[in-house]
Amino acid sequence: MLKNVDQLQQSPRLRIVLVDDHGLLLAGACGALVADRVFEIVGLARSGSQALPLVRGTQPDAVLLDLTMPGADGLGCLLQIRTEFPKIKVIICSASADRHQVQAAFDRGAHGYILKGACTIELSSAIGQAIADTASMPSAELAHAAA
Repeated sequence: MLKNVDQLQQSPRLRIVLVDDHGLLLAGACGALVADRVFEIVGLARSGSQALPLVRGTQPDAVLLDLTMPGADGLGCLLQIRTEFPKIKVIICSASADRHQVQAAFDRGAHGYILKGACTIELSSAIGQAIADTASMPSAELAHAAA
């Protein structure tokens, strides 16, 4: 991603939309990413049905998307975002390490998959890797589940 402080100061912040039905997770992810100073949170959605209009209105670089939400499920939402906005990177953030769900996410165009229990460094890394076009499965537990 960014290699040194000079690049950080000269690079625009990466625009991120966060989508999750749990307010605490939204607040924690938002705080962690803003503190990183590489990311700008341009929108928060609490359901899959709110996600697509928000993405349309903000045109982010990436979307951090929960799989299980009221309204539209994460996989359906992922497919809609990838169809309408093929350049926007989508990273799934889920409590599930089920290999079928992980595979389904990548089959529908996810650029990364991170478990909700991951640390903030893994979150920043997963988003950075997705934007750099390198699919991300940062935790050993998740990589094992997908095998």
